[in-house]
Amino acid sequence: PSKNYETMLRAMEKFLDKNIILLIIGHDPKKVTPLFKKLVHLKPDNVHFLCTKKNISDYMIHSDAFFLGSLSEGMPITVIEAMSIPLPILCTPIGGLVDMIKENRNGFLSEDFKVESIVKLINKYLTSTPGQISKICENNLLDYNSKYSMESCASQHVKLYTKEQIQK
Repeated sequence: PSKNYETMLRAMEKFLDKNIILLIIGHDPKKVTPLFKKLVHLKPDNVHFLCTKKNISDYMIHSDAFFLGSLSEGMPITVIEAMSIPLPILCTPIGGLVDMIKENRNGFLSEDFKVESIVKLINKYLTSTPGQISKICENNLLDYNSKYSMESCASQHVKLYTKEQIQK
């Protein structure tokens, strides 16, 4: 339930006449829960459930955008991975994402978690110009390299640790 898939499916119904699809990666086919059965029943033709994958970046590389519609998250690693590709990020206003994603700079945030807001979010992306999308991708790569890459994180940890040692 925290992934908010039902709302995402209902929003995607509004785009059946568009050339877009949503791939939902991560379902364990051995665990067919009542919620999953409900979602399969609600699923429009432009949504596809994929099982758990080890090669998520292969799917991201061939995607036009990354969408996270969760109701709760901390600082999702998947968003950082999408930034490194780089992809425009579409997400709900949750956890650390409200600090990471700046509207029209490196992605788009929905107003809330309702179907109408998700539809509006997707439309913001779809009506962006190629130049705007290119700049968003460029900014995501800059943010990834300066804030979230292994090198950047390690450097920040060393600076913090060194600063604490000097102050003692």
